[in-house]
Amino acid sequence: MIRASGRTGAIDLDATRAISTAVSRPDLDAGYLRVASPGSIGDRVWFDANGDGIQGPTESGVTGVKVELRLPGADGLVGTADDETIATVTTDAAGDYLFNDLPAGNYFIGVMPPVGRAFTWSGQGTNGTDSDVNRVSGLTGIVALAAGEHRTDIDAGLVDADRLGFVGDRVWLDTDRNGRQDSGESGIPGATVDLLGVGADGIIGTADDALLESTLSASGSGLQPQGAYLFENLPVGKYLVRISPPAGYRLSPRASSDATSATDSDIDPVTNLSARIEIEESAAGGVSGSTLEIDAGVYPVGGIGDRIWNDLDGDGRQDAGEVGVAGVKVLLVDASGATVGTTVTDSAGLWSFTGIPTGSYEVRVVLSSLPAGFIITGAANGCACGTDRDSDADPTSGIITGILVRSGEVNTTFDVGVRLAAPVLGLEKSWIKSSGTERPVWAIDVVNTGNDPAVLDIEVNDQLPTALRYTGFEGEGWNCAAEGQLVSCSHAGVGSGQAVPQLRIATDRVGDATGTITNVAFVLGSGAERTQTAAEAKADLEVPAADSPLIPTSLAFTGGSLRYVLLGLVMAATGATLVRRRKRIAQRASGE
Repeated sequence: MIRASGRTGAIDLDATRAISTAVSRPDLDAGYLRVASPGSIGDRVWFDANGDGIQGPTESGVTGVKVELRLPGADGLVGTADDETIATVTTDAAGDYLFNDLPAGNYFIGVMPPVGRAFTWSGQGTNGTDSDVNRVSGLTGIVALAAGEHRTDIDAGLVDADRLGFVGDRVWLDTDRNGRQDSGESGIPGATVDLLGVGADGIIGTADDALLESTLSASGSGLQPQGAYLFENLPVGKYLVRISPPAGYRLSPRASSDATSATDSDIDPVTNLSARIEIEESAAGGVSGSTLEIDAGVYPVGGIGDRIWNDLDGDGRQDAGEVGVAGVKVLLVDASGATVGTTVTDSAGLWSFTGIPTGSYEVRVVLSSLPAGFIITGAANGCACGTDRDSDADPTSGIITGILVRSGEVNTTFDVGVRLAAPVLGLEKSWIKSSGTERPVWAIDVVNTGNDPAVLDIEVNDQLPTALRYTGFEGEGWNCAAEGQLVSCSHAGVGSGQAVPQLRIATDRVGDATGTITNVAFVLGSGAERTQTAAEAKADLEVPAADSPLIPTSLAFTGGSLRYVLLGLVMAATGATLVRRRKRIAQRASGE
């Protein structure tokens, strides 16, 4: 006996027996099950006049539609061979149906559409107003009915089968990124293709557009060729196609001027959407507006990036405690020299460019955007820290060259170390005119023009020409000693942007030399990073022929001229030699 209806199946009687002959069937039994708090499943089958999948206030029910109540079989799945139909009803004049007196359990509904009818969209709107059956199979999902539960929200919407359209075509590999399907460009499988319809506002192309169906571009292993997609049985209405490329690909530009509607790319690469597609009733019957020309070109892309950091020790590798530098401008330049991307490092010093077409590139750090006083460090010599921890940019130009972007690959190993520039010592030397040409005094000024907190162990070395003899010095914090013609003077140091108290070196003019006497001085210093710096300055003393040792020094000098040159040379080798000489002078002065 069938549980829901209380009826047996058909009983065959032997037709050869007389009517008066008694027939006994003692094997026909009926069991009774007391159902605690029985439940029900039902609602309505309606005609979806506007094809939006939502029951509108003026859309009427459909009478006489066959509706089945089914149980999933042992596999627990809908629509498989072991499903069991346990009851059947037809909709009434209002399109309503109901299965009642149901115990708790798992059920599903199957609806048999009348001739000339098809199913509308499912899952649109709320549970009480949407259609719950699959557009193709006419089956609902599993309805888990609790004891005493009444589910009166299982609906089915119908549309005219002869008023259905279709939309589709192809996603292809646009090798040359020209937005046109060229010979030899194959289809791309795995792109997500969505069909959108109007939302609650009734307008297509707005924020509440409804997702009606979703599919993937074909792999080519079935009936559809690789990259193809198709949406069928579409009711009259307005639609959009949205295409999301597979990972590692990007949408091509839209149709080029020389492409046809059948060969162009129709998807906007910014919104991922097609133009509006409208399927409408045709005056000749059926519908118009169906299309198989909504194509999308895609091309392979990759990504690069990583970090700009404060390389405190200037060793070209990222060490613990060295933080990122924010606000640095980074440019992406393609093989033609065109800037194709611009970004700025975030609070962690990170930067990236994604969705880049495959090919060769270089990255340029805009030096003017570095924090004041910062420069780029050199590569990490002998660094065993790996390519994702070293500094890759040229320290002079800030450029990383030879970057190859591959399809689907994101390379985050391009880092740039920056640091405060090493101390820069400026040296100025001049002859104090008031000292006269007989016993000239030379003024030496040292300034720290760098950004380091301090320059330590400043040393000035004044190489006197043979026409001059050292007689003494003065200057706060300075200490001087002479060895032959070399006068070496030392000072403890100077802060950033500050000047050392002026050093004055007194000399006598030796003999009766006339003409130009050039006095050259060098300055050396070690900053907090122990970076050697050096600068050179010279001053010239013009001694006219009339000026000789026999002439009293009180006579005014009016014909002299002073030429000052600041060369600003880094002279590590010379500096080292002078430091060694200074040590010998200091040892001799201390009696060692």
